Amino acid sequence: MRWLVLLGLLAAACDGAQDGTYRGERELALRTTLRFVGDGPPAFRVALVWGTADGRDVARVDPVASVCNVGAECLVELYSRPPAAALVAVRRGQLALGEVVAFDDRDGDARWGRDEPVLGRVALVVASPEGASDARFHETIPPGLHAVDALAPCSVAAAEQRFTLVPDTELSTAVITRDGGEPLYFDADCGARLAATAWPSCPRLDQTRWLCRAEDPDLALCARCEYQVFPPNAGAQACSEWRGRWTTHLLDPSLQKTTAEVVSEVRLCLADPPPVSDPCDHACACDKRYAYCRDVEQRPLLDCERERDGCLVF
Repeated sequence: MRWLVLLGLLAAACDGAQDGTYRGERELALRTTLRFVGDGPPAFRVALVWGTADGRDVARVDPVASVCNVGAECLVELYSRPPAAALVAVRRGQLALGEVVAFDDRDGDARWGRDEPVLGRVALVVASPEGASDARFHETIPPGLHAVDALAPCSVAAAEQRFTLVPDTELSTAVITRDGGEPLYFDADCGARLAATAWPSCPRLDQTRWLCRAEDPDLALCARCEYQVFPPNAGAQACSEWRGRWTTHLLDPSLQKTTAEVVSEVRLCLADPPPVSDPCDHACACDKRYAYCRDVEQRPLLDCERERDGCLVF
């Protein structure tokens, strides 16, 4: 069972409270609109998990003030500043990476424990006390806390990670799973855990790209889902054409994607250097989808041919 959480990121600075106690100036506010698909949401809470300097463990977990009502706007407020264990010296200045996650608060204490499933990511964030410049980022990082997109798979070494800042008004997407199918970005085995997840429908576009172009192209979900991701080694024209195909198909509820998710993926498509890719182009991905339809699903020939033709148009 999965739920979609549509996220609008809005930076703000004003007074506020967390856990009923004033914590000083608000660093970042994430405004979200919740839309659940299924029989209702779990009893979830939100936490900010700071990664260690090596990017492969948890330095500290901070509770997050959030007021969420199903079908209405959800305000997630971040007051935290990174712990010393999360800060790393970079080309200029210091920075720390964190992850805002929804979790199943099984014991009701409003704090995330490692035995409580992560239900999905709300946002990746970067914090820099004085501003920073780092080879892993395409932009100079201003002082403060900012939402970011990851351009490289979570399984790469910390030095090979790549990020880009998310514009304050740009939408993002998170998929919330009842069984805690999403590992932390900072988990050393995050790629393997994503690959081992049973995906009843296609995951987020970025997860599909990571899994099928970095972890294991032979995963069953790749034959079903990889054609949805932008073509590998694409130039500006191919990225634009891919976005146009998505715009046409966004009305199809079975795809469970949003305009915001596509916009984010287009930005990654145009990134320099581009995200990880493989030699299989869009037509190759459609052929994989056809083979999966025939060999695994064992559906009629005409059905599979029709689906391949639709994939090529997509």
